[in-house]
Formats: sequence, C-alpha cells, structure tokens
Amino acid sequence: MATETLLDELLSIACGSVDAGEVASRFNQLAKGHAAERERLAAEVTRSVQLLRIQAKGMESHALLKTSQRELERMNLAGWADETLGRASGLRRDADDLERVAVAAGVIDPPDRPKSLYGIWKGVEVTEEEIEQARRSVFKAAYDESI
Repeated sequence: MATETLLDELLSIACGSVDAGEVASRFNQLAKGHAAERERLAAEVTRSVQLLRIQAKGMESHALLKTSQRELERMNLAGWADETLGRASGLRRDADDLERVAVAAGVIDPPDRPKSLYGIWKGVEVTEEEIEQARRSVFKAAYDESI
C-alpha cells in the first residue's frame, strides 16, 4: 500500500468520522491491517496529525480574521469568519482525536507535555540572606559600586 494511500486513509478517519468512538474503531481496523508496518504507520499518524494542525493554524491566521467583528459585518463576512474558525476548531479536534486513539493503540508515544514547576520549592527554606545574594548575582550592574 502506498504511503499517500495510508495518509489518505488516516485523514479520512480523522475528518470523516462522526465521533471519537468511530475514530477509534476505524483506526484500530487500519492498525490491524498494518501490524507489520508499525513504524510506517506511526510516521504517517504523526504526519496526519501535523497536517491537520497546520491546516487549522493556516485557517485561523487568515488576515481577514484579524479584522474587528464590526468591520467583518460591514463587509458581509461575519458568517464566513465564524464558519472558518469553526472548521479550524474542528480540524484541531480531529487531530487531537486521531492522536489520542493512536496513543491508546500503542502506535505512537504520548506527546511531551510541559512539566509543571508547581510545588517544586515546597519544604525548602530560603533565608533573606540567600535572596539578597541571588539578587546581587542576577542584577550585578545595579549592585556594582564601581560603575
């Protein structure tokens, strides 16, 4: 099976499915048929997700969408703008669904998420002297008397 055909199938699954359950069902069927080509399937899933997100971003960054709502209404483009943003949102949702299903099926690794620094200093005691030393280190010019 050609790569473009696999890509087409993945995009069809992502955009042509009614809900996440249908995406999962159709994707699992496709994955079973490509069990021997796991690496290629993973690469094509990643490519499909990226293409969907790029398309959504392109739609959202259209110059007219940066125009005020009042100006869009004056030009009779308010409906078009809402429809375009809705389609872009749908593409992002499709990309997320496909990615989520592929991760659940073990075809791709979960995407890296930013690490939270919340609570990293819990239980650590910092003295005023250490704070002052850090200030002097960071803002050397402000504390340098020789300037």
